Amino acid sequence: MKPIESFIDQVIHGDCVRVMESMPTESVDIIITDPPYLVGYVPRDGRRCLGDDAHDWLLPAFREMYRVLKRDRLCISFYGWPRCDWFMEAWERNGFRPVSHLVWVKEHRSRSGYTQSC
Repeated sequence: MKPIESFIDQVIHGDCVRVMESMPTESVDIIITDPPYLVGYVPRDGRRCLGDDAHDWLLPAFREMYRVLKRDRLCISFYGWPRCDWFMEAWERNGFRPVSHLVWVKEHRSRSGYTQSC
């Protein structure tokens, strides 16, 4: 386990689960994460999002997030609405208590179908 000071003011490139496993328990004040949405998303430029086609990382990642987050603190996670059930299960199985959904109104539409996603 590395001391928390070795993570402060650092850009860390690595597997998030492995990195968090090396962090002390209850050492993080807030988590804001924008993980792959698990929807097979292809952006306008055609690039792919690593990890967006498999969800085996979901439970381990949120398990570690819950472990490193200080008690009574906040985890904000973006997620793909079509996979809300997978994310909700990962959060709840790991101890998180979802309390709200925040919605951003965007200028462009990311998907069209029966409704338009904003």
